[in-house]
Formats: sequence, structure tokens, C-alpha cells
Amino acid sequence: MWALELPLWGVKLYTPGQTIGDLFVRAERLLNLECPLAWVIWPEKQRAWEYSTDLEEQRTQLMGRLPSGETIVVPLSEIWAELI
Repeated sequence: MWALELPLWGVKLYTPGQTIGDLFVRAERLLNLECPLAWVIWPEKQRAWEYSTDLEEQRTQLMGRLPSGETIVVPLSEIWAELI
């Protein structure tokens, strides 16, 4: 009988011909398969994202700081309402 071992983490690396969206979908699939951590890496842009079952729950707002020092807070519910 074969024992199935789940991975401790997954790494999805962007390669030509893929979309960045493809990588996010694959990372999401890993989490759905009970892999606790997935990294999405885009070497050309020197960007990386982390998906984890331990990270806080889905965000309800985006927040950032402008070069002027002003903080912007945008509730995602407002964005979703405009897109539906």
C-alpha cells in the first residue's frame, strides 16, 4: 500500500508562456490540497508572493502609503460592487 505524503510547501515559478494568474490559481490549488505554504515567484520582475493557510483570513480592505506620507484605505466591498 502506498502512503501519500503531502508537500510541506510549494513553489510556483513564472516561465514564458504562463500568465501570472495561472500561477496564483496553482498556488490556490496547493492550499486546497492541504499544502500549508505556497510561493509564487516572478524572477524577471523580481517579485514574489506567499500564500499560506496560517496567514490572516481574506482581506477586507487594501491599505498603502503614498510618497506624500498620506495613508489610503480602500474597502474591497466598494471595488467588488463596481465590478459586478
